[in-house]
Formats: sequence, C-alpha cells, structure tokens
Amino acid sequence: MFYLRIDIDKSFHVASLIDDKKKIIFQGFEFKNATDDAKRLLEKLAPYPELEIGIKATGYYWLTLYSFLVKNYFIVHVVNPIQTDSWRNSTRIRPHKTDKIDSLVIAYFIRYSNFSETEIA
Repeated sequence: MFYLRIDIDKSFHVASLIDDKKKIIFQGFEFKNATDDAKRLLEKLAPYPELEIGIKATGYYWLTLYSFLVKNYFIVHVVNPIQTDSWRNSTRIRPHKTDKIDSLVIAYFIRYSNFSETEIA
C-alpha cells in the first residue's frame, strides 16, 4: 500500500508518497492547480496501483483536485487541518513548517492515524 499526501495551496500543490514501511518514494513533487499538471500527477502515480490519498480541507482550493482524483477512481481522504496540525506538532520537536515537510508528515498521518474525515456534501 502507498500513501500520498497533497499539501493544497491556491496556485500550486505539493505531493509526497510513502509506502507501508515508511519508505519515502518521492517528496516535494510540485504541480499547479490546473488540469494539465493534475494529469502529470496521474502519470507519476501510475506505477503505484494500491494508493490512498490524503488532502487537507484548506479553504475551497482542494475541491477541484478532489473531484479530479475521485473521477479517476482514487480513494481520497479529506482531513481537517486542525487534526493534521496537531499530528505534525506531536511528531516534531521544533515547530518548523513548509509545504514539503507538511506533505510528508501528513502522508504518515494517513498511514498511522485513526482520523475523522471531513464530510463531503
């Protein structure tokens, strides 16, 4: 099983992938909030058939990517930013936050944590 975490932003997103043994497959893959770049992400994910994706419910910026991924038959978990921030703070001694770090930390969160998902209307 593989766990992908996408850190959502207005203009671009950052993705990191780990396997079930915590091995980093890739980290800090940046792509724009556009269909062509989302297709680049699909190409990058093609070798990993058993995959769960986690995205943080940041404003409304996650909605288009979420819809795109669901249409492409991915399992997508939408988690509350309060939960992910709490997880990051409990696993890191120094309060250092970047998109690259967040994308990896949250991949671990999805793999290990018993989280509650944001409900989608």
